[in-house]
Amino acid sequence: MKKYLVGAAVAAIASLAIAGTASAHEPRTYCGTSISHSKTFYETKVGLSEVTAHGTMNCASARYAVGRMWQQMRRQNYRVPKTYSDGYVRWHRTMTQRLWGPKDGCGDYGWLVRYREYSSGTAFSVLLTWEGC
Repeated sequence: MKKYLVGAAVAAIASLAIAGTASAHEPRTYCGTSISHSKTFYETKVGLSEVTAHGTMNCASARYAVGRMWQQMRRQNYRVPKTYSDGYVRWHRTMTQRLWGPKDGCGDYGWLVRYREYSSGTAFSVLLTWEGC
């Protein structure tokens, strides 16, 4: 039960942060937690979840772009890329906002990461979590 409450709290924080970072005129579609990538190594866990499509982008395209982002992160030792290509367009990271985490040391961290494709004006955001030391 505690696990579900923590998950619901994370979803609520992420949706509030996503709503607060986007333009008031830009439509957003919350795509849910159906996508989740995670990797555990050396007592550290990195994960992507809570995808939101912005502008005219649909959820299927946003999930596809996040999947390609995860592949790029795996190739770069789990660093969040500034730009990457999903095979169709080039995505540019436009914002990273820290949502929670200790000031230093070990713990759980959460960032809201947003990417934009400039020619079409589409964008998506995803919750990046990091647990460990």
